[in-house]
Amino acid sequence: MNKQDLDMSFRKANEETRKVWKESGVVKTLKWYTAGDELDCGLCKRMNGVVVGIDKLFPIKTAEGKDVYVPQDLHEDCRCYLRPEEISAEDDSNKIIRKKKSSLKSIFKKSLKLWSKI
Repeated sequence: MNKQDLDMSFRKANEETRKVWKESGVVKTLKWYTAGDELDCGLCKRMNGVVVGIDKLFPIKTAEGKDVYVPQDLHEDCRCYLRPEEISAEDDSNKIIRKKKSSLKSIFKKSLKLWSKI
């Protein structure tokens, strides 16, 4: 697989994952993460930690100060990723259950194992 195909596959996987999270009705917000190393670009560093609703795009200011909204992947070879920040669902007694990312750790480990097999 060449670099361009890999970038396209990564973007498509991110789009489809976000779509599934939205359709689940459980994921309420998403948080932007960088790879967290010296290769992170300035745009990505500014996005790190930004949280938006599942239906929203991520806001970023251009050099001219204009707001631009992006779904993810700011540029070619972008290594940023999104994760659910808050999930919410009703249990059998119709109480709302809310969990933050720390309680989602096992879900992500399982997801990563599945993605690594693709």
